[in-house]
Amino acid sequence: MIDYKAVFADNLSHLRSHKGWTQLELAEKLNYSDKTVSKWERGESMPDVIMLKQISDLFGITIDELLTDHKGKPVETWKQDSIAPEKKEKEKKEHKTFLEKVNAMDDKGRAHAYKVRQLISVVSVIGVWVLTTAALIIAWAVTGKVFGMIAAYTLPVMFILCIVFNSIWGKHKLAWNWVYISLLILSMILDVYLQLRHFGHNVWMLFLIMIPVEILLFFVFRLSGIDRWFGKKKGKKKAEKPEELSQTESEKTA
Repeated sequence: MIDYKAVFADNLSHLRSHKGWTQLELAEKLNYSDKTVSKWERGESMPDVIMLKQISDLFGITIDELLTDHKGKPVETWKQDSIAPEKKEKEKKEHKTFLEKVNAMDDKGRAHAYKVRQLISVVSVIGVWVLTTAALIIAWAVTGKVFGMIAAYTLPVMFILCIVFNSIWGKHKLAWNWVYISLLILSMILDVYLQLRHFGHNVWMLFLIMIPVEILLFFVFRLSGIDRWFGKKKGKKKAEKPEELSQTESEKTA
């Protein structure tokens, strides 16, 4: 059974200290004596319901918060402790991630959710190219020249979008992020190459940077867990060997 006197005494002391008031100052605000406030904080007595309402209003909290055991937590976090368990569970459900909500759906709802996210991803990528096309048309209308570098600079932006959407919604995040990061780096190298070529420098050897980059990405993603796919493949091969052995054994016995 909850000892409400002790809980109230502890909470009142915390609230008063949080405000920086003395027992006398609190007593004056409540039109009580400081001796009565002292008894409340020692747990020797407890005010009636009307006074509890006045105290809770004075500190800007509810009576429920005033009589809840907050276990020494800061006053700023008391409102979270006073939320009903049903409400907490409801808030928890409302704050589920997209994948958690999708997993809780049936097959039809899950398929619809995946179509929606694919549509969002495609529309976002197309939107980037629409803006790029508009920029090319405006630049051509103003200067009479076609600035192909605008389209080249759009490639890294597109691959960054792909990485973001895949990281949020993708099924095989590591595998596809490896592909998108590789394409992102390649597009950036292409932009540098085209820019240098514009000034008369044909530095095609820049693309050789992709060799050490891919080796580095291989080890990074392998350490991140992509080796699980390799492991599965090996597992399948190992699983096939016993079957082969059993077949050979059966042939021998025959």
